[in-house]
Amino acid sequence: MIDDASDDQAYSSLQQEFPYIKYIRHSHVMYVGESRNDGIRLASGDYIFMVDDDNTVDSECIGNLVEVISEDPSIGVVAPVTCYYSQQDTVMYAGSRFSKYIRRTIFLFKDQKYASVNREVYETDGFANSYMFRKDAVRKVYPIPKDILFGGEDGFIQMRIKKELGMKLVLVGNARVFHDFLPSQMYSRMTPFKLYYAMRGKITFEKKLERGFQKLIFSFAVPVYAAYYLHWAMRTGKKKEGIIAVLLGLRDGLLGIYINRY
Repeated sequence: MIDDASDDQAYSSLQQEFPYIKYIRHSHVMYVGESRNDGIRLASGDYIFMVDDDNTVDSECIGNLVEVISEDPSIGVVAPVTCYYSQQDTVMYAGSRFSKYIRRTIFLFKDQKYASVNREVYETDGFANSYMFRKDAVRKVYPIPKDILFGGEDGFIQMRIKKELGMKLVLVGNARVFHDFLPSQMYSRMTPFKLYYAMRGKITFEKKLERGFQKLIFSFAVPVYAAYYLHWAMRTGKKKEGIIAVLLGLRDGLLGIYINRY
């Protein structure tokens, strides 16, 4: 377990209750990218399950993921369906695909009933929230760069597994996690911090991974991404701060300025 310098003192009780767990506590905030790197480096099992602290894992989730990934050595990453904690029969996220040209992220089965996906097993372009790596695969392509601290860090390492190792990313429909998130909170939870790193991370992600024609196409799509995140900023409770965050993220991503602004 990686504790990114939390201030709630929960770590002491966790260590006492679960002494067999490897527990790493950062002395200062290092953000999610470095936290994932620590988890990958320290893991000793054949598979590494990443899960954010605002997710609750269904009791059968990990077993169902292991069953799928262990049967097919061409699979590098598997992931569960993410449902809303408050509406556990409704899908929040079931993997994503990138559009062919402008690389827009298309969320699969969003807001559909879980019954529509629970028997599915299919390839995708990426996951967020929670997913399981084959350790031997992820150890070949990590660490996540320090310039992708937050926003795209999970997709970056997954896409390297897919593009460079030729391995599959697979969604497992009968595995579930529940996210502490309400559909009505889609915009209110988007802070200037998240907007900045989402904008910067998207540009950095594409600059580092894309080659040739796709990289050229991405350069033309940058204004589309900026407009998308500015739209989000306008819907939050801090419009001015959100707009500034997006513009800073846009500039820093394009110019390769990687400092911690938030």
